[in-house]
Amino acid sequence: MWAPSLAFGGVGNPPYAWTSALLEDRQDFLSLKKKPVDYDGKASSLFPYKLGGILGHNYFGIQDEINKGEIKREDASSDWANIQKLLAERVDFISIAHSSANYYVGAKNLTGIHFSNMPLNSYTRNILLQSGMSGAQQALNGFIEKLPNDKEWKGLLAKYSIR
Repeated sequence: MWAPSLAFGGVGNPPYAWTSALLEDRQDFLSLKKKPVDYDGKASSLFPYKLGGILGHNYFGIQDEINKGEIKREDASSDWANIQKLLAERVDFISIAHSSANYYVGAKNLTGIHFSNMPLNSYTRNILLQSGMSGAQQALNGFIEKLPNDKEWKGLLAKYSIR
C-alpha cells in the first residue's frame, strides 16, 4: 500500500515498527492554471472551493473542516479519476501525493496544472512492519541505506518522476 506514515499515526508510533525513510513526499494541492487554488497553511483558504478527494481518505490538517462542511468534498475512486474530474472542471482542486502527481503530469503529458506552493503536509515513505520484527527491520534498513547509490533504484525514481 502506498499510504503515508501519517495515516498510521506517524513514524515511531506504536504498535508498529518502521524502516528508515525510502524517500520524502508531501501531499500537494493541484488545480488548473487558469483557476489556481493556493493553500496558505490555513483551511479557510480552501473554503470557497470544491475538493476532489479519494473515497475513504482522511486529509490530515483539513479533515475537521471537511467534516464540518466548510470545505466541500466530492470523492472519486482513484487519483486518476480525480485528475480527470479536475480537468473537466467538476472540482476546483485535488489533493494528491507529490510522487503520484509528478508521475501523472509526466506520463499523461498534462499541461495547465497548477501546484500550490504550500503542501498540506510533508512526510517520509517508510516500510511498515509489525512491532517485534527487529531482525527484518535491521535487514531492510541495511538495504534502504544502499538505495541512493543503486542504479536500478535511481532508474525507478526517474521512470516515475520521483525526486
